Amino acid sequence: PGTQSVIEKTCKMLSSFQAGKTNYPVGIVEGGKTFCPEQAILDLEVARTIHKTFGPMPVNDDTLALDVIRSAGIAGNVLAHDHTVMNFRDVLHLTDLFDRSSQCTEDMLDRASRKWKDIVASATPFELDGNKADEIDKVVAKAEAYFEKHQP
Repeated sequence: PGTQSVIEKTCKMLSSFQAGKTNYPVGIVEGGKTFCPEQAILDLEVARTIHKTFGPMPVNDDTLALDVIRSAGIAGNVLAHDHTVMNFRDVLHLTDLFDRSSQCTEDMLDRASRKWKDIVASATPFELDGNKADEIDKVVAKAEAYFEKHQP
């Protein structure tokens, strides 16, 4: 995972998005042989960015805000208008992984690593219902016995 992988996957995801295919393989590295949680976090962020930037945008009286533009007039400023203040977050995509500030001391891979570890640490343990765990153990034991028997 890293910068090169993010760039390559961004191009692939954007092409897929433009073709209407949005089932992106996330977290896959080494030609599809390995899952990497840091890469998954980065891939999900790239997908969110693509969808926010290139996805459908509602066009209506409120989103166009023509009345705000007219009230500002030529050479006016709409940035301080109440409408802008109330709505700018709906179109602005902020991410904590892609930090562009000059004070940034860690790279995006470090931030992705920290983020997935925080997610795992805060997750509630998953438990299977009923005897499903026992049934899975039986299947695994059967597979292990088969492979032991048929190993060259």
